[in-house]
Amino acid sequence: MMVVDTNILIYLAMDMPQTEAVKAWAARDPDWCVPGMAWTELANTLAGGVRASRIAAPVALGILQTHRERVTTLPEADTLDVLQTALATGLTAYDVEFVVAARRAGLKLLTNDPAVLRACPDVAVALDCERKSAKT
Repeated sequence: MMVVDTNILIYLAMDMPQTEAVKAWAARDPDWCVPGMAWTELANTLAGGVRASRIAAPVALGILQTHRERVTTLPEADTLDVLQTALATGLTAYDVEFVVAARRAGLKLLTNDPAVLRACPDVAVALDCERKSAKT
């Protein structure tokens, strides 16, 4: 089981350059979880895609529904812990939600966010990093 960043959910749902790497991760470890706020972040990203005419509203709704059925929602993070971690790392509180969730659950965080990868190497795992090492 691993925590996944919202960008990973988007890559899985849309045809993007990162999609194949995400599918490879999902094949090896299909048990994913997210902090609860990830659903709002995903909905916001999908709404932006609909407004920009990149995807149709029914497709966006289907993506959200599919992910909500497949991915486990973790208990809410302690906002004091989120703020302390955000201040310590320089990351946004939104990004830190994923870091705190991973640390609290004793899991790795799969992300493609360079700032998170730099600031939190104890839990953050790069999307391409594992894919490359899995080939060797």
